[in-house]
Amino acid sequence: MKNLKKALAVLLCMLVLFSPATVFAVAQDLTVEDAYLSLEIVFDKETYGLFDDVNATVTVTNHSDRPLGNVEITTRSDTLETSYAKDWTRVIHLLDCGASETLALCWRLSARSDELGFFPRLLLRLYNMFGGFRRLFSRLGGTKVTKNADGTWTAQVDFGLFGEQALTFRAGYVAYETDTESIASTVALFNSVNRENLQIPLAVPSFVQGSVKMNGEAYELPETLETDAIRALTVSAIRTGLEMKDAALSPAAVRGAAITEEEEGVAQIDLLLWEVSEGFDATMENGGAAAQGVWTFGNLSAVFDELGITVLSGAETISMTYPRQMVAFGYADGTAFMDGRSDQAILRIGDAQLEVNGQTVAVKEFEAALQFGFFLLDPTIFED
Repeated sequence: MKNLKKALAVLLCMLVLFSPATVFAVAQDLTVEDAYLSLEIVFDKETYGLFDDVNATVTVTNHSDRPLGNVEITTRSDTLETSYAKDWTRVIHLLDCGASETLALCWRLSARSDELGFFPRLLLRLYNMFGGFRRLFSRLGGTKVTKNADGTWTAQVDFGLFGEQALTFRAGYVAYETDTESIASTVALFNSVNRENLQIPLAVPSFVQGSVKMNGEAYELPETLETDAIRALTVSAIRTGLEMKDAALSPAAVRGAAITEEEEGVAQIDLLLWEVSEGFDATMENGGAAAQGVWTFGNLSAVFDELGITVLSGAETISMTYPRQMVAFGYADGTAFMDGRSDQAILRIGDAQLEVNGQTVAVKEFEAALQFGFFLLDPTIFED
């Protein structure tokens, strides 16, 4: 009986030592704020085991009277490393006044420095384990978040017997000015910057999977048509980019503006444009969206010609909408050196008769969302 009690005691200690200690865990609901936004950080457990994924959702709310752009949540830890397989996106491109959006993030415990080797990392984990064991009966534990004076937030992620690991959150964003005077002065500065040697962004579009619809139902584009459409849109984007390089921007096209002084003589202009749509035959000359904004895919009529598609009727129902155009424009000593974009586009066809490869095709209530990445392109490659 004595040996049995001893064995049970040893077994109990082992269970306490190596179990994740999450039987009574509940999600932590922690809200922190700065001058413009609040973060609600919710961890999926109060206490984690050594090999557990640390999952958290961060709900970002804009409680200011200004739209926020490129809201990015970054984290840092000496012992927790990001699991990029689960949280590859950390940026909210636009957060309007009063709007909220949630990001899902994930980390794993590690000894951090790969140079340490296996045994030093093992010793570190053993140290954390026994340090936590000594505190086992002196505290209840639980992951906690505190706000720091420097505008960051620190989560003490509780690994029970393996100790607490610090995880620091920081929120970065652009806060746009929306008053008429600020927008006018920023646009005037934008138009005065020398863009002679500016590299223009080459758009490489793709149709968002599952977003192509016909009469409200999902529609799969033929692979050859999708490839040709991407090529035609890219060619048109290059042409429009070259035309817009020296074009003046109208303050009426701008919804919000910000100027960030990065260092002496170097600054960045951030612009948020209003949603605009352009029709099938819109050009810079006839007052289409390209004449109001900074960049578009260009004239849709030219894109259809490039595809070899003839519009027999219903051209007036064809449009391209740009729900958001955001521009980051860097300059120093009055000369532009950087141009970055974040854009979306939606192609719509209401009711049209098209001729494709010699066949007449009736298209009704067609909608396709485009997402695209940008590469900076040197315009001199188009010079003779």
